[in-house]
Amino acid sequence: MSRLTGCILSPSYAVRLLRSETHRDRVIGMIDKAISRLQDYFLAVEEVQLGLAQRIGDHLLPNDDGSEEERGFISLAGDPFFDLDSEAMAEEADRYLAVVRGMVPQAPVTGAGLKLIGRLLRQGNPVLATGIMSVSQLEALHEVCSTSHIQTGKNPPVYALFLQTAFSRYLSRVVKHGNARLSVEDLLEAGRLMAGRLAQICEGYEGRVQLLICFKDGEEARAAVTGPRPDRAIDEGQVRVAQRQPMDAAREERLIKALPVFERAWLRGSIGVLDFISFGPVEYIRGAWVDSTDDLLEVIRKRRHHIGRVI
Repeated sequence: MSRLTGCILSPSYAVRLLRSETHRDRVIGMIDKAISRLQDYFLAVEEVQLGLAQRIGDHLLPNDDGSEEERGFISLAGDPFFDLDSEAMAEEADRYLAVVRGMVPQAPVTGAGLKLIGRLLRQGNPVLATGIMSVSQLEALHEVCSTSHIQTGKNPPVYALFLQTAFSRYLSRVVKHGNARLSVEDLLEAGRLMAGRLAQICEGYEGRVQLLICFKDGEEARAAVTGPRPDRAIDEGQVRVAQRQPMDAAREERLIKALPVFERAWLRGSIGVLDFISFGPVEYIRGAWVDSTDDLLEVIRKRRHHIGRVI
């Protein structure tokens, strides 16, 4: 059986490479090439990300001889400002698929994103569904997958991504600004409990949706949940296939009573599709993606200014 490997890229990855002495010059070269051809900064961000995805693909994807010792995929975060526009997201996904071998398009589990997911599945494309922060979103995703399968008979891979540490981080912000009395351990476990619940639900989907969890361990997780930077929990973490985990009924009850937002995330059918995009944890991670995009945009602006001064 082949081993699943993958790389999920966002603009923050490029920014981290720019801080590395080993990789900085290579990424600067990619930025300079992009801005020499493109006036639009957002298109320059896209070109840099696609260039990084192509390089990584050489290491992840099967060999041209047909060997499947590794079955890899690459998924690239698109422009977060497209999240309300399914047509813009579809055009972006088509560009990515045309350029990068092994590309798995991303789409947020929001109203507009679910439309794109249905379109991609009907075409037979695999999908990485992002922004899943509730049981309601996972159920809506499965409904789209089931409808597509009934209509076409196709069953391409669907990966659902849950940002476990980011979920706990968001709850810590709610606790900080409210009256709930919960320990750091409660907050860390909230993410793990939600991951276990989503994994348990996925078991009933007959393999149609595979849940992936992005998380941090130990002190890194504690720092992400308690640290001052609002985007810290979105930074690079481990990604693994989710598995059923032992549940803690007492802690679950405590979290549901203390945090209405946790209750909405936990219960089936508690959030409507049109409300997904405004659900607190979803807004939080969307804001983090916007911030990471802005970081790379700022690097590109400064680089263009620098080149202009040199010339």
